[in-house]
Amino acid sequence: LLRSSFDTALDLSMRPPGSRPAQSNTMGSRDLLRWLACPVCFIAVHWGLWFFPDLVTSTCPRLWTVTGEGALDVLPPHPKTRTQAFELGWHAQFYAMRCNTAGSRDEDECKRTLELAGDIVNSTRPLTPAQLEGMRDLIFELDGQQSIVDRVLGFFSFVNIVWMVSIVGVLVTVGPCLAYLVGPFILKISRWVLEKVVQPTVKFLHEYGILEIL
Repeated sequence: LLRSSFDTALDLSMRPPGSRPAQSNTMGSRDLLRWLACPVCFIAVHWGLWFFPDLVTSTCPRLWTVTGEGALDVLPPHPKTRTQAFELGWHAQFYAMRCNTAGSRDEDECKRTLELAGDIVNSTRPLTPAQLEGMRDLIFELDGQQSIVDRVLGFFSFVNIVWMVSIVGVLVTVGPCLAYLVGPFILKISRWVLEKVVQPTVKFLHEYGILEIL
């Protein structure tokens, strides 16, 4: 390359004769627009979803079908306030007195009682007799904060979500560093334990029939 450059009077560069000049590394307007197109569209769609949710959801296709139910919709129906608990107890007592007795049972009245009980706890459907009769045990568990409602809602609390995100962030940032620093050492120890401890132990247990007995 040096000899060909000095032999050519008009071309004193390090590239061979006839080759194309290197392209500039500076980003042009077209490349800049290509880089910014996706983030700008992403932000614009989210702002549109904030101000015009119906228009955006009706225009953009759905990737999958959602049920539209939240955590409270899939949990057992339960009273949220003391007033609801009082009214629900009244209907449960009425149902126990008027609907559990075969002689004085009125089907329409019992059905209406279950519907009113479902309306009290904001349920989309009437309560079943088992749900209404088991409401006392559920309220007792709610008072002790040991019911499935407390466990599910406690899992989705803000503090637990922050803790989970923090743990994932620590694992993502610190994990690769630890793997780079002590990964070969841990791999070496694991290989030594496998070859010197695990394999001889399993071989010994197999030769003497202990594994077969177990």
